[in-house]
Amino acid sequence: MTRNASFNELISKLYDDEIMAALSHYLEESPLHAELDFYDDVEQVELYEYRIKFSSIENLPGAAIKFDLVLEAELLISSEANRYDEETMCEQWFTLRCTADIQDGLHGFQIHAIEVYTGKRKQNNPLSDSLVPIFWKEELDDRAEEFLSEFYPEALEQPLALDIPTITEKLGITVRGLGQEFLHTPLQNLCSIV
Repeated sequence: MTRNASFNELISKLYDDEIMAALSHYLEESPLHAELDFYDDVEQVELYEYRIKFSSIENLPGAAIKFDLVLEAELLISSEANRYDEETMCEQWFTLRCTADIQDGLHGFQIHAIEVYTGKRKQNNPLSDSLVPIFWKEELDDRAEEFLSEFYPEALEQPLALDIPTITEKLGITVRGLGQEFLHTPLQNLCSIV
C-alpha cells in the first residue's frame, strides 16, 4: 500500500529551489533580517540548509489556498567579532507566507512575505496537512446543517434516516468497493462499519 505524500513533503519536493532562493535573497538583502541579537557585529548571514517544521493552511475560494510555511534554517554567520574570519553556525526559524492553486496538482506557488517566526497565526478555514478541512467541535452542528440544507434538505424538515445513494449522487461521488448493505445502512450505524 502506498502512502500519499504530506503537503509539506510535496511543497519541499516541488519548490525546494524557489524556497532556497527566496530565503537566501532575503538574508542577503540584510543580515538584520535574521534577527540574530545574540551575535555582535553580524556582517553576513548565509543560508546553509532548511527544513519545513510545519505549515498552517487556509482554504480560499475556488481551488486556491494560502499557507504559512515555518522553516528551521541553518545559517552561516560571519561577523567582525569572529577571530580569523571564522564562520559560526546557528539556527533560526522563519515564516514564509505563500499561496498556491490545488486544482489538478499544486501550481502557482508564490512566496509573498518572509519574516522571523513569532508564532502560529489563526486560520479562518483551516486545512490539515492532507488538505482536509478542519472543523472545531463547536462548529459541527452548524456544518452538518449547512451540508444537509445543500444536499439533503428533507432531513431538516422531518427526522429520517439519510439516503446515502441520493447524497452521493448529489455530491457526484461514485461509491466503489462497498456492498449494497453499506449504502442502505442508517447513518447512526455506519460507525460500526467504517
